[in-house]
Amino acid sequence: MKKIGGVGPINAKLVLVGEAPGAEEESAGLPFIGPSGKFITECLRDNGLQRSDVYITNVLKYRPPDNKMDRIAELGIDLVQQTLELRDELAAIKPNCILAIGNTALEALCGKHGVKKWRGSLLNSTLLPGTKVIPTIHPAAALRGEIKLLAFLRADMHKARLESAFPGFESLPQRTFVINPSFIEVIQALDRFESASVLSLDIESIRDTDIVTEIGLGDCPTFAITIPIFKGKPCWSIDEEKEIWRRVKGLLTNPKIGKVIQNVNFERNMLFQWVGEIYPIFTDTMIGQHLLYCELKKDLGTIASLYSMEPHWKSDRDADEYNVKDVSVTQECAEVMEEELKELGLTGFLHGYQVPLSTILWRASIKGIRIDLEKQKKYHDDTEKLCQGLQLALNQFLGRELNVNSPKEVQKFLYLELKLPVQRKAGKVTSDEKAIEKLRKKSDHPALELIIKLREARKALSTVFDPERIDEDGRLRTEWVITGTETGRLSSRKNIRDRGCNMQNIPKDVRDMFIADEGYSFIVADMSQVEARFVAWFADDPIYKGMFKSGKDIHKQVAAWIFKMDVDAITKVERQKAKATAHGTPYGMGPGNVAQLYGISVNEAEWLQNQFFQMFPKVKTHYQVGIQDKLRSGRTLTNPFGRRRIFFDWWGEDLFREAYASLPQGSAADTINMAMARAYYRFPKEADATPLIQVHDEWVIQVKDAYVDECARIFKEEVEKPIFVNGDWLSIPLDVAVGKDWKNTKGWGEK
Repeated sequence: MKKIGGVGPINAKLVLVGEAPGAEEESAGLPFIGPSGKFITECLRDNGLQRSDVYITNVLKYRPPDNKMDRIAELGIDLVQQTLELRDELAAIKPNCILAIGNTALEALCGKHGVKKWRGSLLNSTLLPGTKVIPTIHPAAALRGEIKLLAFLRADMHKARLESAFPGFESLPQRTFVINPSFIEVIQALDRFESASVLSLDIESIRDTDIVTEIGLGDCPTFAITIPIFKGKPCWSIDEEKEIWRRVKGLLTNPKIGKVIQNVNFERNMLFQWVGEIYPIFTDTMIGQHLLYCELKKDLGTIASLYSMEPHWKSDRDADEYNVKDVSVTQECAEVMEEELKELGLTGFLHGYQVPLSTILWRASIKGIRIDLEKQKKYHDDTEKLCQGLQLALNQFLGRELNVNSPKEVQKFLYLELKLPVQRKAGKVTSDEKAIEKLRKKSDHPALELIIKLREARKALSTVFDPERIDEDGRLRTEWVITGTETGRLSSRKNIRDRGCNMQNIPKDVRDMFIADEGYSFIVADMSQVEARFVAWFADDPIYKGMFKSGKDIHKQVAAWIFKMDVDAITKVERQKAKATAHGTPYGMGPGNVAQLYGISVNEAEWLQNQFFQMFPKVKTHYQVGIQDKLRSGRTLTNPFGRRRIFFDWWGEDLFREAYASLPQGSAADTINMAMARAYYRFPKEADATPLIQVHDEWVIQVKDAYVDECARIFKEEVEKPIFVNGDWLSIPLDVAVGKDWKNTKGWGEK
């Protein structure tokens, strides 16, 4: 048993404390030199430090059996005694700050549990009172699967370096909170807020109800009040509560006061019945986080760990200061984010596009979409019969019943019975749709196809065909999410009242159940081959760009070149093959996946892809290779509108494929959604134009019949405005159709 002591200067201002040495540390006799140590060294370098500048040690100085901390008793070692020795070790050094790496270090130094929630907090050590501690993730946890956690370790190391420059706790925020106020104190605070330029808002409510329990407001990061509304019973007299709501409504609808909110949809939905639409919104910190670090979590706790020194508070919802801390920290983070966004040139992107778009989407969710209830019932009944038939077929094939919605049962079937390769997601075994689809490409077992179809049918039954998702007025109200994807595409989901559904995957053959209001029509506007156009411009491939500029059918032109035929002789089958190749190949999709996805042989898919690259060589040499070069220089891609994405995942082909797709998809989403943000305020008020559905490259806008032509023209103008991409102008054609439902439309202007 070999003791691995600490190393570094005995007067170090920054100390790193891990949990225990591993095999490489035991062999070398030094702490943190294995894979985790290499990452720690890299983080130190990023902060202008060397290992020799800091003191590095562990709570436990001996390697546990199999690196398992719960087996240290086998060594005859007492963790309590080891912790006391650590105290003496640190007391001799007198550091200004300690970076506690992992749960064991956090518990030893601060007596707290759960490093994922406490990481990034500025804490006072209980082991060595008066010494600052910043907990962080152990690199081993990230390297075992959650690779994105390494981004947080980098951020926490940066905080620790800054705090190591001085001994005190000056960085801890000093705030004034008004809690359990009298009616007079409430009115005084609301009077104060009348002159505010911005106002931070956060509410508390009873889960799955419309009952608001507290309203938190603040006009700066250092002052906030929580106004109790309902604590098992009303907190005020009827007249007092009426006055509070009247004053709050005045503030939240005052056009001169910008509102700062984390996840603005929630507050808008919960308070709509009391104050109407909260307006104007200055910023939503969730959207800000999405623009800065779209691959990281966007909850307020995570945001605060990056942009505030406020110690973790989000686990104790019953604490008196919970609501006011939400208010103050939200505004503090918004101010810091604003500076970072300004440095990156993204303030216009946020305030001129993303925030206005969030308002448009919220209004769409409040308006809702009218549903043809008879058609919906028919689809429901037909799908229910389909489920019964698929389940019966699956049962007969297997000789027993398999519950396809039980992850445990499906995993047992896939991995134990069929012995298929185990699929994992974030390091955990999974049998989700993507996993089964991947396995289906590896196995021709008929049960996999049945499981996929049965799951899809049951999902439709429980979402779009479920009458419980429809409100009493016959409208479906979906929540549209601006921060739902890393690429910048919108997503949708059921709302806070458990109504609505994901609109992104509604089959085209059932879209006639979505109908326009009486006297209104739908404008269905879809961009033409937008992602392929962006690929051509990003690649700067003159042949590819020239085909688009010609205005002819791009897929027929590609097919004609591949099959060495006249364009007029190209059949639907040949065009479809060319289209499939053009869609998958630039994104790094292999011939096996192309073959599986589009129903052709692997050999044919490989031949088609080779032909594609011969025709458009710069898609590989300029676009794909160029993206890899950009990732190597900073793991960051930026689209023509300024949206950036930092890629935190494992380096390799999967990351490259994600990046190949991200840039065109995000650019396409921003093209049509920026156009909507502009067009919305050009639509005549009399038209009552309401954008209702957004699916990838398509918007569905409900407009009064008399204004269809004018609104269609405005939106087409905005979408088709030229974009400067890679030294050349690109204009995306918009195909516009009009109809009384989402399915049955005809081209705009057709008789």
